[in-house]
Amino acid sequence: MNDQKYNLIFTGEIIEGKIPEEVYEKIAALFKVDIAFVRAKFGKGRSVLKTNVPQEMAEKMLSALKEAGASCILEAIPKTVPAPAAGMTAPEAPASPRAKMEPPEPAPAPQENPYAAPKADLRTPDPAGGTGFTDPIKVPASRGAAWVFRTFELVRESPLNWFLTMLLYFIVNLVQIIPIIGPLLVWLLGPAFTAGLVQGVKELDEGEGLRITSLFYGFKTNFGRLLGFALVFLVMVLLALGIVFGIMAAVFGLNLTMFTNPQAMTGSTAVIFALFPLAAMLLMIPIFMLYWFTPALILINDQSIFPAMKLSFSGCLKNWLAFLVNGLVLMGLGIAVAVAMGGAAWLMNSLIGEAGSVIALAAITILIMFFLMPVVICVMYASYSEIFYE
Repeated sequence: MNDQKYNLIFTGEIIEGKIPEEVYEKIAALFKVDIAFVRAKFGKGRSVLKTNVPQEMAEKMLSALKEAGASCILEAIPKTVPAPAAGMTAPEAPASPRAKMEPPEPAPAPQENPYAAPKADLRTPDPAGGTGFTDPIKVPASRGAAWVFRTFELVRESPLNWFLTMLLYFIVNLVQIIPIIGPLLVWLLGPAFTAGLVQGVKELDEGEGLRITSLFYGFKTNFGRLLGFALVFLVMVLLALGIVFGIMAAVFGLNLTMFTNPQAMTGSTAVIFALFPLAAMLLMIPIFMLYWFTPALILINDQSIFPAMKLSFSGCLKNWLAFLVNGLVLMGLGIAVAVAMGGAAWLMNSLIGEAGSVIALAAITILIMFFLMPVVICVMYASYSEIFYE
């Protein structure tokens, strides 16, 4: 009977011609584990998937993994006790009285199903430190600026796919022209799109390139949670706005006509009207802290809605100084871009009249969609990768 045992090892590579995301889905289905866990396990390079596997089972598992698209090998485990030389019999050690009292060894466990989920061994961190995912850590404030500049590196790696992905996202967002339903639909699907784009940037950063289809990753994995989070986020925003308006109305006797009829305002109510958006913005800060990392944590790390929100808030709070620096850098870039675009619009209007203003408006729209949106997504990924991974 062949009692040779093997370690099943993932080489860290996906078989050429296979798409990593499809490979992860197949492996998740094969071993009945969550796809987010598979991404973490197979996305970190060479790792031991299962140890001490009998030869027949090891060969079946190897074949199944290769068919799914993962490059794996078997590593034979050396036998610790060499067999006796030919023609010789190893002398038996004299049995001690204590040995006679020991119970017999238990019968060997039935052979595992080769297609069963690799339980303990697959989930055991390797000596290199496992997946590296951790509770949020504090990073230096200067990293806030580095996140912005890292954006240019990530966009430069795949500019055409960035353009095509943002173009597709722009087309999808045209659903907003449908009254009421359109904006609501875009809001509810927003976290799924955001999560998919962050996952796409993660793949880009790992050298796999940016896939246009990454926009829809959030619709294939944990979509229910992402949709539930969108509803929670919507409720929080509405509550925040309701609280601000309710307080102002209670203190100053404001009503909706003040907002629709400026002539009905006195000097004091005009000041209050100006303070309304400021108060709303301040109240929105903690809400956006709850939002910032949550889509990525749900999709990539398989977190539930409220634990993900808690981690997101904690990560932002621990690194408020880095986010402040990040905001100032982004504000500076935004002002520079606005001045440049404003100057271009004035010049175009001076040269060709109203048509120039229309062209300038179209250019600003394109800039927001194809430049500012990638910046936000890349900053989101850069901050996520540094704050939640050691």
